[in-house]
Amino acid sequence: VKRAPLLLFAVCAATLFDTVFISFFSIFGLRSGLTLQTASWVLGAGILGNLGFQFLIGALSDRWSRVGVVIWSAVLTIITCVALIFVVHSWLIWPTVIIMATAAFAVYVVALAILGDTFKGADLVAGSAAISAMWGVGGLVGPPMAGAAIDAFGVNSMPLLLAAFYVMLLVGLALSRGQFIRAPSNG
Repeated sequence: VKRAPLLLFAVCAATLFDTVFISFFSIFGLRSGLTLQTASWVLGAGILGNLGFQFLIGALSDRWSRVGVVIWSAVLTIITCVALIFVVHSWLIWPTVIIMATAAFAVYVVALAILGDTFKGADLVAGSAAISAMWGVGGLVGPPMAGAAIDAFGVNSMPLLLAAFYVMLLVGLALSRGQFIRAPSNG
């Protein structure tokens, strides 16, 4: 946790997105005026698109830059989360949701690669355990936060809440100068 707090936050943001998206997208769609069938199909398209595109995300992070992929994924997640509010009644909801889900989850995929690049042996096992714990944290805190936000501020607060976590990730990356892992302390 001391060596990789930003990496763990990235995992938490991706997990929070995943659980809120799956749990609340249909509610977002229904309250925005979509039929249950349309909201369900769009959610399914987002999930399937996400599954299919992660191989490309992994290849891109192997050939280009892991940090670069995370930055662009976070930026795309923010843009598409905000855009969701405006395209919900348009055919553009389909590509928006597919791009949004793919970009949001790409952060998790690349975080795993960064973990494997950086840690070996017992440190890798400890890092994997910490990532699993953060998966649980994001999954536990995301849905209640989204539900409270929707109750307090309306249904459009859901995608804005998701975007806010990726904004925080970008701020963390800027403050750490793009370093997910801290150098080991001497002593």
